[in-house]
Amino acid sequence: MNILIISFDIHKPEHPVRNLAMGNLLSAWKQTVPNANIEHQSINCIDPEFDLNSMVQKLFERRKFYSEDFVAFAVAIWSERYVLQATKILQRLGFSGQFIFGGYQITGTDPDSLTATYPENSIFVRGFGESALQHILDCSPNSECKQTVFCFNELSDFPQPYTDGSIQFTDSVTSANIESKRGCPYACSYCAHDTVHNRQIYEKSVTHSIEEIALLVSHGLKKINIIDPVFNTGRSYMEIAHWISTSASSDTQYTVQYKLRDNMKKFLQYCSSGKIHLEIGIQSLDSNVLANINRSEKPEVTLNRLKEVANFTSCEVSIIYGLPGQTLKSFEDTVNRLQRIKNVIIKAYPLMLLPGTQLHHQREKWKYEERMDSSGIPYVSKSTSFSKAAYQKMEEIALNIK
Repeated sequence: MNILIISFDIHKPEHPVRNLAMGNLLSAWKQTVPNANIEHQSINCIDPEFDLNSMVQKLFERRKFYSEDFVAFAVAIWSERYVLQATKILQRLGFSGQFIFGGYQITGTDPDSLTATYPENSIFVRGFGESALQHILDCSPNSECKQTVFCFNELSDFPQPYTDGSIQFTDSVTSANIESKRGCPYACSYCAHDTVHNRQIYEKSVTHSIEEIALLVSHGLKKINIIDPVFNTGRSYMEIAHWISTSASSDTQYTVQYKLRDNMKKFLQYCSSGKIHLEIGIQSLDSNVLANINRSEKPEVTLNRLKEVANFTSCEVSIIYGLPGQTLKSFEDTVNRLQRIKNVIIKAYPLMLLPGTQLHHQREKWKYEERMDSSGIPYVSKSTSFSKAAYQKMEEIALNIK
């Protein structure tokens, strides 16, 4: 049996070619069906010589596919158009097996829309893909299972893609992503995490996390990104932070997603070693906007907590423009108030309406209009609270924040 996993990615020379999500999937699926020939191919969307037709044709010609084989696609908001084109190319070339589709774009889209958009005889995986393969194989001989949606909302174990070689390093790799947990306890209306995790937190063992970090350090990596939606939640983050601050190589820097909270002084002291860099998503300092996106923080409390963080370490603060109820004035006010705090880097990002999120379901309420950028990614460009001209001004401010 052949299973080819295809993902459309943005390759960065300092990172492994295979990203963490695909490494996890490959690792888990190989453990599930060790006798199958399972491969992953990452296609670089920003390759100057990117030619989808020739790339897919080469992938097909290098393999001999049979009717019992599968081609699986990871589908994101930026890659869906490539995925749909690739399936048509494969069908034209004579692929007679089944397609498997998974990823946030699949999890967030309702089943009726999936079956209307994707090829017949398709399988859809919503939620955690690591657990999916055995269920798919158990079902596939039964014709009634064709074009079936599988849902996996629980994670029983974490794969180990760095340990088992599913993600490999070359001499050019200096940075990599890891996770110590999955899930987020919050339900921000713009965020896709809630569509998968339902606010549940799944944690690796502390031992597993530290061993993985130590392995990456031994490869000489200069930067390790711990990509948990919120690092400082759950049971293990303090022990991991303590290990990094006292035991890990001083040549390696770490980034984590940090939630502004009270009683974080001990954690911030670990960060003061200079090894741990905090990335903090506050999104807005407008109370009405925050309420519209299910954020309960009070702006003044946020600013005070941010000042406390800045006393210990530098941090990067992210905000969003295009939020519901946001105006040009409120966005400018958020930027201006943040710029008064020393030791803070400000980054502003445009709003995307991700399928399955609460805000996506509220698009009519806010009269959202979208535009496509040069990569085919849709961004909000107009709503009830800002015109296209105001949006363009926010975009200009975002690009020139210092």
